[in-house]
Amino acid sequence: MQRVQRIHIIRFAAAILVSSLVACAGDSPSAPTGRTPAALIIESGQQQSAVVAMSTDERPTVRIIDASGVGVPNVAVTFAVTAGDGWVVNASTTTDASGSAATTWYLGPVPGTEQTLSVVGAGFSTTFSATAEPLSAGTTYTGANSHVRFVAGNLPLIISAPHGGTQTPETIPDRSGPGITTVRDAETDVLAHELRAAFEAETGNAPHVIVVELHRRKLDANREIGEAAEGNAAAERAWLEYHGFIEAARQHVIEQFGRGLYIDLHGHGHTIQRLELGYLLSATQLASDGATLNSGVLTQRSSIRTLAETGSATHVELLRGSHSLGTLFELHGYPAVPSASQPHPDGDPYFTGGYNTQRHGSRNGGPIDGVQIEANMQGVRDTGASRAGFATALVSVIDAYFAAHYGGLLSSVRN
Repeated sequence: MQRVQRIHIIRFAAAILVSSLVACAGDSPSAPTGRTPAALIIESGQQQSAVVAMSTDERPTVRIIDASGVGVPNVAVTFAVTAGDGWVVNASTTTDASGSAATTWYLGPVPGTEQTLSVVGAGFSTTFSATAEPLSAGTTYTGANSHVRFVAGNLPLIISAPHGGTQTPETIPDRSGPGITTVRDAETDVLAHELRAAFEAETGNAPHVIVVELHRRKLDANREIGEAAEGNAAAERAWLEYHGFIEAARQHVIEQFGRGLYIDLHGHGHTIQRLELGYLLSATQLASDGATLNSGVLTQRSSIRTLAETGSATHVELLRGSHSLGTLFELHGYPAVPSASQPHPDGDPYFTGGYNTQRHGSRNGGPIDGVQIEANMQGVRDTGASRAGFATALVSVIDAYFAAHYGGLLSSVRN
């Protein structure tokens, strides 16, 4: 009799333990479900279209289910662009309580081609496809939270302004640390749009203009992404949008004209009030003689490498000749270095050009040449009248520069 009682007691205790474990599992959403993934299916976002460098309207969404069709939560899922040179906001995630996972997909810069996004989870995979649509001249495209603004143009000219923004959202911490620069290039954001308006007024057409609206304290888009955003997801997204917009503009220029010019617009605070034109060459290199500047070593370092190697003018003529940018600016009353009268900085402070000029110019090849324009404050950025005068002069300068070195491409598209 005692043995039977002991058996009943043991069974009763076991039943209590099982009930307790079940209750605990039901209280915890992260507890193992015991369900085995059997398939990965597409829920939404298949076969969309979006403008180049923009995200699809619908987020690509998948669901991992078991054999009964019930969603399986807490399963790792990865998204990877496999065609089209686009990018995703979050490449790795886990399924939610319903078994779903999603990402935001930005398409690459080439219109008309099918772009693909592969998804992998629980040993299963699937693929999304989308088609990129071309840019529409005169249309404004904005990034997430309006941190970046892109006004598409129809000239073989691209202007970007990475350091003029004024937005300071509390959700993005201020950048800090050794060597970090947070000073804003005052009025360069306004100036970039005024340059566009001047071209449109003078020629009936306009350049592509891309402006970062975030303050430089939050994002420095003229740096590699690590230093630029310091790991903040929102700042990284803005950085990717900014460079994606420039790539889309470059692709548009190449398709429409075959070649073109990229200007990265900045503002300096140096004492000498002159334009500093950066070709990725140091002050010491600019002080070299003509033979050295025309050598393959320095030509290949230049942000106008393609123009120097394929055009009729030599590298040194492009830097400080009679039809160089600097000399043309000086002819319109804006001192500039390098130029015929100021061939090199002569020991004074000087910006050589940065990440943007290196990435989007022709140092690494390609038909889009680049230059960084560091604009002085007095007479260029300080007042509305100064900006308007400089914008008008820049139209004439670029028109003459294209006439001399790009076969008059600007004139060929005038209305």
